[in-house]
Amino acid sequence: MNKRIKKIGIIGSGVVGFAVGKAFSTIGNDVIFFDVVKTTLDRLEVEGYKVARTINELKDNEIFFVMVPTPDKEGAIDLSYIEASISDLARGVLRNKDSYFVVVIKSSIVPQTT
Repeated sequence: MNKRIKKIGIIGSGVVGFAVGKAFSTIGNDVIFFDVVKTTLDRLEVEGYKVARTINELKDNEIFFVMVPTPDKEGAIDLSYIEASISDLARGVLRNKDSYFVVVIKSSIVPQTT
């Protein structure tokens, strides 16, 4: 079987993002983590993982996992983190992409949101 290394961008590098990114990295993929929390990126960098300090540094990736929180606000989930992440990704990274790519949202969302 011909196994090609994938370039994977993790957007949201908390508990879930780190676990998914680490798993993909462990099986040989090229993973880079992005988060808006600087201390999270600092910790990952110290542990030897590749980090992006801006979302535009993910431009060479083929697969993007968006794993940001969707906190509960008065009985409804708050999609603002997902909306901001997707908007930043679209305006920065994906706008000039001339090859195929995949965006995976791994966060709590209600049906018919995407």
